[in-house]
Amino acid sequence: MTSKKIITGVGLLLGIFLFSCGGVKTPAGQPPGAEYLPLRFASGWERTPEVRVFVGDSLYEYIDGGAELYHMYKFIDVTVGDYAGDAGEIVADLYRFAGPEMAYGMYTTLRPEGPEAVPLGVEGFSAGPTLIFVRGDYLVNIIGYDEAAATAAAVKSLAGAIDSLLPGPADKPAMFSLFPQTTIIEHTEKMYAASFLGREYLSMIYTMDFIQDADTITLFLADDDSGEKFTRWSEQTGQNRTAAIPTADLPYDGGNSFVIVDGYYGNVVAGLKNGKLAGIIGYKSEQTGFLTEWLHAIPQMEIQQ
Repeated sequence: MTSKKIITGVGLLLGIFLFSCGGVKTPAGQPPGAEYLPLRFASGWERTPEVRVFVGDSLYEYIDGGAELYHMYKFIDVTVGDYAGDAGEIVADLYRFAGPEMAYGMYTTLRPEGPEAVPLGVEGFSAGPTLIFVRGDYLVNIIGYDEAAATAAAVKSLAGAIDSLLPGPADKPAMFSLFPQTTIIEHTEKMYAASFLGREYLSMIYTMDFIQDADTITLFLADDDSGEKFTRWSEQTGQNRTAAIPTADLPYDGGNSFVIVDGYYGNVVAGLKNGKLAGIIGYKSEQTGFLTEWLHAIPQMEIQQ
């Protein structure tokens, strides 16, 4: 039997197909992650005995398209539980990644603009019969097979039950604490495992959007102790680099900064600050004070572990 489920990501609907067989179980008998899938919940909803697990490249057997993105975020395995009740059927997927940063980063690729937020885990949202949230190393994707009100209520009930069982922090990655905490546009935090602005070597880049003078700007930040990311990017800016927008007065370390004029993103400023690659997308001279204040504050802030 092949059933269809839908998740929402970056404002688009992605079709994902479930397979009734396949997967890998641990030799001990209980699949990894099964302890986070309750045997029953609410009234009349029960999990089928079989719990399926798809490890590593076997993810391609479970989802039709998009597996490459999951692997970019260091996907480990997905544990799948099927539930049935008088109101219908539900499936719960527990995607496990190599650390909370990777799980949260993958979540941000699925979160639509202006999501219908739900107070689960670190963060979550619902879209029709689907509810997605992230906690610790896990991205949880729960799907009802119909849009009936009873099914939607059961999806939320199951999500709450799983959230209470999952281990791991319910906090966003610590890097986000190094961004300004004012004028933030809610639910815009993102983490790019690779290929930020189309450049593969720009990995583990954290971004947040802000409102400044009625403009939307994006700040980005990444660890770059060696300066390798900055150096490679600086060397490849080519004809897009400009001196028309000066950066000498910005408090980057040793004047290590540059500006790119991009036809899609606008002006992009990047530089090194205290072992970090830090910059802004959509830069205008009016944002100089905001950018300067942030750069000065970076070494003064402590990451909360």
